[in-house]
Amino acid sequence: YMKGVRASEEGTIEEAIVKIAKAANLNPAVDLYWRDLAQLFLAKANQIASDQSLPADTRGQQTGVVVNNTIEAAKRAVERNPANVANWNVQGFIYRSLIPMQGAAEFAMRSYEKSQALEPASPFPWTELGRTKILQAQITKDQQLFEEALVNLYKAVDLKPDYAPAHYLIA
Repeated sequence: YMKGVRASEEGTIEEAIVKIAKAANLNPAVDLYWRDLAQLFLAKANQIASDQSLPADTRGQQTGVVVNNTIEAAKRAVERNPANVANWNVQGFIYRSLIPMQGAAEFAMRSYEKSQALEPASPFPWTELGRTKILQAQITKDQQLFEEALVNLYKAVDLKPDYAPAHYLIA
């Protein structure tokens, strides 16, 4: 695992994935391994999707495979430790990053709602839920989602009046 973390810090995503996947397979009960692996897969998917040297169909195929690995790793983290708010936050981030993929926004919102239930005094999940609703509203042009996003963001500010990310999104 630590070799994978070092590889990630050095920017060698592929090596980091191999090392952390090995740790996760050796000890699949550790949610941290799956959570980190999900984030590495997402970085790899972004890398592939932006690689203009690959033909479009190859880029799409490879990105699809890595996105599936991303989702699976995030789900495994939550399954291993559903009481860990970090697992729900990462799963929410993964799904939010996959918007406009069908169903991604709903999965992101459910993940952040679970995070809110586990850590009701934190402004973070309220802000991220608001951010997710803003992204979804921009795609669907649904004014109701913008209004719901504001409710979530004001809730974050109520919990922590100086919480800059919420203020930024409100503005």
